[in-house]
Amino acid sequence: QDLLLAPQQTVKVGTSETVYMTFSHAMHKLDLSFTIGNGYTDKDISSLSLAVDAKTTCVVDGVKGKIKEVKNEIGQYHSTGATASFYLVPQLTSGIVLNINIDGDSKSISLNELLSQLGKPQEEIVGGKCTSLNLKINRNGISVEGGSIGGWENQVTADGEVVIG
Repeated sequence: QDLLLAPQQTVKVGTSETVYMTFSHAMHKLDLSFTIGNGYTDKDISSLSLAVDAKTTCVVDGVKGKIKEVKNEIGQYHSTGATASFYLVPQLTSGIVLNINIDGDSKSISLNELLSQLGKPQEEIVGGKCTSLNLKINRNGISVEGGSIGGWENQVTADGEVVIG
C-alpha cells in the first residue's frame, strides 16, 4: 500500500493560524508492462506470472513525517498477466529481483540490471518516485524496450480543517 507523509511543522498550541502540510509519497511505485518476444505467443502473456522479491517493511517516524528505518525482511509481491504495479519501500535495486514464469520457463533478473539496460542505472529506489519499465520476454532472456524514472504523478492538495485533540 502507499503511504503519504508530511514533514513536522512547528505550531503553537491553540493557534488559529492555518498550518500548511505538504504530503509526499513515502513509497516507490514500480510499474511493469510485458510484451512477448521470440519463442512465445500472445496466449502465453496471459499466463505470465511474476513474483518480485524485495524488502517489505519499514519503520515510520510519524512525528517527523519520514521513514526512520527499512527492515531487512524480504517478502514477495505477486502478479499475473501483461502488467503489474507495486509499492516498494526505499531500498537497494540490487536486492529487488523479478522472477518471471511463462509457458513453463523461469527467468530472474534484478531491478539493478534492468535499470542498467535502460541506461539509467540506480543504486537505490527512493520514495516519491515511479519507475516504469516496458519489458520484452524472449526465450533467451528479458530485455528493456523502454521506461522512465520520475516523479510519481501529481502530489495531492487538500483544503480543509483537521482537528487534533
